[in-house]
Amino acid sequence: MRLRNINTKKFEYNKDEMINEFLLLQEQKGVVKNTLRTHRSALLALHDGCEGIPNIQQIRKCLSPTIGNSYYNKRLSTYKRYFDMLISFGHILHNPLDTWHYRKISFNVKNYEECNIKKFLSVIDTSTFAGLRDYIMCLFILDTGIRPSEVVQITKNNVNMVTQQVYLSGEITKTRTPRTVPISEYVLKQIRQLNTYELEEWNNPYLFCTSEGCQLTTTSFRHNLHKVALKSGIDLTPYDFRHIFATTYIRNGGDAFTLQRIMGHTKPSMTMVYVNLNSGDLNTAHKRVNVLGNFVSHKLSKIK
Repeated sequence: MRLRNINTKKFEYNKDEMINEFLLLQEQKGVVKNTLRTHRSALLALHDGCEGIPNIQQIRKCLSPTIGNSYYNKRLSTYKRYFDMLISFGHILHNPLDTWHYRKISFNVKNYEECNIKKFLSVIDTSTFAGLRDYIMCLFILDTGIRPSEVVQITKNNVNMVTQQVYLSGEITKTRTPRTVPISEYVLKQIRQLNTYELEEWNNPYLFCTSEGCQLTTTSFRHNLHKVALKSGIDLTPYDFRHIFATTYIRNGGDAFTLQRIMGHTKPSMTMVYVNLNSGDLNTAHKRVNVLGNFVSHKLSKIK
């Protein structure tokens, strides 16, 4: 199918002004900071090498068939919204991406060997502030199932040491819905230890920060764990620890409804991915529950 060229008006188009205008509009709609950074990165890539309105060739370059489905969908969403804004400003008459469709994403949870997770954690250098922070952040996600993008935005005031709960406001959650999740005493103890290494002049409100007292980014956290992955030979990302929490929660006897609330899933189908365990998990769970044991004796009388 042949795509139409973008029809433009004659007045001047300023890419910097339009990008900033778009980000401002998204911010007013309540889009979180991490998503705003993703939008900016995508739009800068779209305008790379051009001053005017991006053409079809530039769009195709940024939405190459070779990029991952999730990454592709995020960029496509940004570009669709951006061109819609250009229409409202009178820069173009039609959205060139109206006929473009999002890719279907198949979500498969990997199997994580317990020994590999322990090995990965043991390789993190906890003798430095950054290393100890990364180690505790891994434990934090393993204990709560919180998204990495949410973890880096949590402030110290969001953590209630008495009730052992973490409050996530709608401003930092992916779904824009606030939720409260439980946290173990062990992780709280680790956090207290980390806080003792912070300098007073940092005046840092965030639960996890850089070695200079600034807000940490998910990109930086992911980069740090990539170094650990290379050193340990075990490929784990910050988001993998969220998956590990969910699968282990179910295997340890947790129910899907509670898990959905903890994970912040809007649809039960998203949580059910973790419930679809392998046959070994099902056999173990079946023996543990032992429904039949409520009604019959395990000992059978001999047939005469």
